[in-house]
Amino acid sequence: LLDRGHGKITLTAAGERYAERAREILEAVDLATTEVQSDTSALSGTLRIAATLGFGRRWVGPALAAFQQAHPGVQVDLRLSERLPELAAEGYDGAVWLWSVQTRHAADWVTRRLARNQRVVVGAPAYLDAHGQPDSPDDLGRHACLSVLENEDTGRPATARTVWTLRHEREGSVHRVRVQGPLASNSGELVRDWCLAGHGLMLRSLWDVAPHLAAGRLVRVLPQHAMTDADIHWIAPWQPKTTSKPGCSSRSITAGTATAPGP
Repeated sequence: LLDRGHGKITLTAAGERYAERAREILEAVDLATTEVQSDTSALSGTLRIAATLGFGRRWVGPALAAFQQAHPGVQVDLRLSERLPELAAEGYDGAVWLWSVQTRHAADWVTRRLARNQRVVVGAPAYLDAHGQPDSPDDLGRHACLSVLENEDTGRPATARTVWTLRHEREGSVHRVRVQGPLASNSGELVRDWCLAGHGLMLRSLWDVAPHLAAGRLVRVLPQHAMTDADIHWIAPWQPKTTSKPGCSSRSITAGTATAPGP
């Protein structure tokens, strides 16, 4: 292929033919790589997601709608429920979920905390003006407390099963308080409306009541205490296969019927 002579190296006739064929092969490889990258840069397929009812409607739904508009080839199927589905068996790519995962498949799932969240005790200024502020968790027993019955056994009266477990944020002490009141519902939004109307105190996630606290429509009661069981998690029914190389931060993730490049 090479002619070494007269102090220099030149291609022979066979070398010229070899080099030309090699250039054609490399150009074909570059073209194939470009085509594959073009195919995977446009997201497509169906994304089936589960989410808790209130949080899903308030936050996950708008986020997925914006995501779909940015990627028209993706179809979104969002199911809202207070019962975490058996993700793989029911065909879900994953779930955005509050609460701890309690299912026989939990050990096989992949979870990642997306954000910290906690439930806090709040009341309307009108209610607190009329009934006063509780000084300790035990004082909640003498107040009208509004109960959200989601994820609860509906076979017993609300007064028999409504216990608030509050943790002191600095000291770490835990108080279990049985509360009661004249109003209870399995709709968190309805209980929030009752609280805003001054009918009693409620225990509600910060993601839901933060705007009302900022606007002064609600006031946080016992501000050093909270129920810390409501962090927001991503749950997937399997570990996505990822590929990485030293010095390279990109990877491709395939989940269910949707294929997407990710950071």
